[in-house]
Amino acid sequence: MSADADDLWRFAVAVHARAGVENACLALQDEAGADVPLLLFAAWAAARRGVVLPAETLADLDSRLVPWRETVIRPLRTVRRTMKGAPPPHRDLEAPAADLRARLKSVELEAERLALDALAAHARLDTRDSAKASETPPPREAILQALRAVVALPAAGVADSWRERHLAVLTDAALAHSPLSVADALS
Repeated sequence: MSADADDLWRFAVAVHARAGVENACLALQDEAGADVPLLLFAAWAAARRGVVLPAETLADLDSRLVPWRETVIRPLRTVRRTMKGAPPPHRDLEAPAADLRARLKSVELEAERLALDALAAHARLDTRDSAKASETPPPREAILQALRAVVALPAAGVADSWRERHLAVLTDAALAHSPLSVADALS
């Protein structure tokens, strides 16, 4: 695994652990059709590397994830979510069923980590992929631009205020893990 993949994973785990981020990511995934690994990758690229990837690059990266997302991640998620509301085959099996569901969640998370690893491998983060340095927006705006571009990919019809509320939660969490925001605040 590359240094970028390791840093991306640490960033994704730290951001996702912040208050409100899990709910924001799930809402953007379930209601707007956004891919959570791609959201976290775009936020990482902007927050940690100062690169706001163009929509075309994000669309290309997203298209590379589609087969994995559709054949591995979504089926795992569907089974795990279905188990949440389904009673076990016998009342004495509640604990083992809960354990199975927890293991499925772990496998789903590992599948998402592989998606992040693939994004790190496919993307060539270079300031040429972003606006010229003099045109690069402040870190918070850069992260928001990156996240907006990802949410625009599925073109789901969601209200701007709804989308922006969830993007703000994710942006603030990513900004907290950005060395660029510290440097920006000091200048």
